Amino acid sequence: MSYIPKKLIHKIGKNKKISSYQIGNWFSRNRELKSRFSDIREYWATFMTKYLNLAEIDFLQGRVSASVFMRNYFNPELIDDLKERVFKGISKIRKIP
Repeated sequence: MSYIPKKLIHKIGKNKKISSYQIGNWFSRNRELKSRFSDIREYWATFMTKYLNLAEIDFLQGRVSASVFMRNYFNPELIDDLKERVFKGISKIRKIP
């Protein structure tokens, strides 16, 4: 689960569809083009600590830790402002040159 601005979804939808298999081949054929997806995820998570706590970041990136809190008590439905804080952080990231 994640939150993405509608404008970004529409931009992605207008582009030609590319499968993850095609992307993998693209990176393996061109040695100069490095796959940096993990770096982007790491940067996003680090930046978003200004707006979200670590449990929320882990949840949005698809990680659920083995902690008692995350397994038994964390409920994103009870966090009313999670979406707003995510979009606030995204808008700040987009302004970085």
